[in-house]
Amino acid sequence: MIKISDLDGISKTTNPRAKNEFTLHVPREYDYRFETDRREQVIDLIKRLWFNKMQQNIPVFGIP
Repeated sequence: MIKISDLDGISKTTNPRAKNEFTLHVPREYDYRFETDRREQVIDLIKRLWFNKMQQNIPVFGIP
């Protein structure tokens, strides 16, 4: 389990061959890499949860 407040950002690939991958950055732990057919839905949910908790947007990075 990763606490929303522990997140520092999200990276997602822009490469069409890796369109299902994303990474959650947790500074005091590790970066967690995930793969799912519902990447955009998962990222949108994390963004909303983070905004509700932190009152700002979580950084999202596009990686080629």
